[in-house]
Amino acid sequence: MLHLERSGATGTLNVEPTRSLRAQLTFLDGRVVHAAMSDTRRLGRYLATALPSSGDGLIGERLLQAGDVDAGELAHALRRQLRQRVVSLFGWRAPALSFAKEVRATPIPEPWSTLDLVLAALRTQSSAPSVIERIRRLPWRLQPAGERLHRATLFPEERAMLLALREGVLGADALAMVGHAERAQRALVGWHRLGLIAAPRGADYALLLRKQRELRRGACASRLLDLPRGASRPEARRALRRLLRSVHPDRFEGSLQDASAEVARALIAAERAFH
Repeated sequence: MLHLERSGATGTLNVEPTRSLRAQLTFLDGRVVHAAMSDTRRLGRYLATALPSSGDGLIGERLLQAGDVDAGELAHALRRQLRQRVVSLFGWRAPALSFAKEVRATPIPEPWSTLDLVLAALRTQSSAPSVIERIRRLPWRLQPAGERLHRATLFPEERAMLLALREGVLGADALAMVGHAERAQRALVGWHRLGLIAAPRGADYALLLRKQRELRRGACASRLLDLPRGASRPEARRALRRLLRSVHPDRFEGSLQDASAEVARALIAAERAFH
């Protein structure tokens, strides 16, 4: 779907996980304007389905003509129906996809951003504890493709994290910035799955996080240097050099550089305690 958005495609995407279950998404210049499904679920207060009696018009159009609703109410209801249907597609397993460069349905009055629909669907997805732990443990940085998030409809906590991600921020710190932790957590997982954010490579982020926790808990010099009690000063010096190779501030960017500088100072002070 995001590929169709980026290419500004116009046409119909066919989604068919089984012979009895299928859907069609209509794109206009990369934006979703219609969603038809093989089931009979009617979503929203005003329905974009044919009248059962005659089949020659849409219920929404009849309500609009009769003056029972205004154009804004109808557009909002159709957009809500469209969002709920597209979100449900993300629960389908291994569907067959095909795209035809033709429009097979009348578009709704207001197109919907494809990225907004994908983000709405990802907010409903749960993740394994191991995935969540990785999100919290690693630092994340906004990628060039992630700049599109600035044009997306985001919750306040998502918008707050987005600003920090431009400089780079540890996942746990990003989640601590906001009030709705679960929603923010799902946002980070979803953005990572879409390739909108990524964890930089090279430095030992897990070690930095561990040393930062030990420092906050008031660990002793031996613990900070990963040494047994009674270690000699030469051992402390070797341990300091080894640790600094992994957590030196030059190996990090953004807010993590400040954290690594704090840890580096603590390690140097710990080594001096062995004099």
